[in-house]
Amino acid sequence: MQTDTGSFSPWLSVVVPTYNGARYLKDTLESLMAQTEQEFEVLLIDDGSADNTEALAKSYVDKLPIRILRTERTGSWTENTNRALCEARGEFISILHQDDTWLPNRIEVLRTTYKHFPKARVIVHNAEFIDEQSVHRGCWTCPFHNSTEYLDGAYILERLFIQNFLAVPAVTFKRSTLQDTGTFDPSLWYTGDWDMWLRLAEMGNWIFVPKVLASFRIHRTSQTLLGSDSVSDYDKQYKAITARHSQMICRHVKDPEKVLALAELSSEINLFLMQLYKKSFIPSKTLIIAFWRSGTRGFLRYLYYSRLVERIKSRLTLLTISNPKGAERAY
Repeated sequence: MQTDTGSFSPWLSVVVPTYNGARYLKDTLESLMAQTEQEFEVLLIDDGSADNTEALAKSYVDKLPIRILRTERTGSWTENTNRALCEARGEFISILHQDDTWLPNRIEVLRTTYKHFPKARVIVHNAEFIDEQSVHRGCWTCPFHNSTEYLDGAYILERLFIQNFLAVPAVTFKRSTLQDTGTFDPSLWYTGDWDMWLRLAEMGNWIFVPKVLASFRIHRTSQTLLGSDSVSDYDKQYKAITARHSQMICRHVKDPEKVLALAELSSEINLFLMQLYKKSFIPSKTLIIAFWRSGTRGFLRYLYYSRLVERIKSRLTLLTISNPKGAERAY
């Protein structure tokens, strides 16, 4: 099923991949209705939901410039997103997952920023964490300086390769860049966004807006937590990033060996935290070795680039959030 919006040519295409997302989707779509800048289209692509996601989306046809696409179940938010990207008509593209929201002035700030930086390929900003009840649980910031200038590829890659610190709803990129980067890798259900951001980073000409303009929801039914019951599957997702982008780091970064070492440390710490959450922790010598290789200075650098404290502090709230009975795995 598809709802057509005619010959409308928007500045921004908002891709909303959904699957059994009715619980939070209303908040997501309402945040788009509240935007102070309305020159955008919404491409909501549903991955064969069994709940009333589609019916809820249809109720916004007369309220938003929305096109609703329904596909057979793929089980991959990246593959689902790629199908919508082919339909996008905007000069820029943002991805807004079914459980995240934007602050009312986000698109207005982006357009104003682009007017001042017309060569920008990517515009990013800070985000906040919210819980199931949309309560603020902390900020998620980028380790970028606040100067008003284009960020080059080396500067971004040195930080981003160590840890993905970009919330999906906090990234906007030019549609034309997809000709060079390609779309999301369907096999990367956990690190697909990170893989894409790294490809975009190599192109440079990023602009950072040091404002919180999006809300990233943390809850027990997110794909981040339920993508697999095996910690080794998460390990494979991290290793895929290292294998694909290590040579790029060697080409662009001044001291690639240190960056690669910190990336290894970051991966080991992420797996350790996942093991704690899954209650399957097995002491790892590789984690100890990664700490030793990084050294004290390297570890402090890792803390700054990874935003580990922000991420852990916000996720501690999950300990007090109950898991709804019968909840479907969502994106």
